[in-house]
Formats: sequence, C-alpha cells, structure tokens
Amino acid sequence: MGAHRRAEGLPHAAGRHSAGSGAARPAHRSARARLNAFLADERAATSIEYALIASIVSIAIVTAVTSIGGTLTGWAWDVVAGFNQ
Repeated sequence: MGAHRRAEGLPHAAGRHSAGSGAARPAHRSARARLNAFLADERAATSIEYALIASIVSIAIVTAVTSIGGTLTGWAWDVVAGFNQ
C-alpha cells in the first residue's frame, strides 16, 4: 500500500499547517501586529464580493419575475373574459 506518511505538518485546504506541526503563530503579538494582520487578510473579501453579486442577481430576478407575473395575470384574465362572453 505504500509508506505511511505522518499527517503532522501537511497543509490542509487553506494552505496552513495542521495543529500538531509546530508551525503555530506566536500566542502573544502586539495589538498593532494583530490589526495589520487583520487588515492584510483578504480571504473574506472574495466571499463578500460573491455575496454582493448574488444579491444583485437575485434582485434582478425578483424584478423580472414580478413584471412578467403582472403581465401574465392580465393576459390570463383576458382569456377568462373571452370565455365568459
């Protein structure tokens, strides 16, 4: 089956090392260093951009369906009125 590989030190999907790898960040960092790290982290920016795009697309879909629904309702009532004559 092949040689056994230790899981320690192998990166996971986000590219960070596993918990037991000894590559952990220092526990004590200055507030300025933590703030700079937070501001430099762009991982959440992509999620926010996708959320904004999804919300704009959903608003466009709701607007289109609402206007088409009103048109179809009027058309359906015209058909009903034609049968009632």
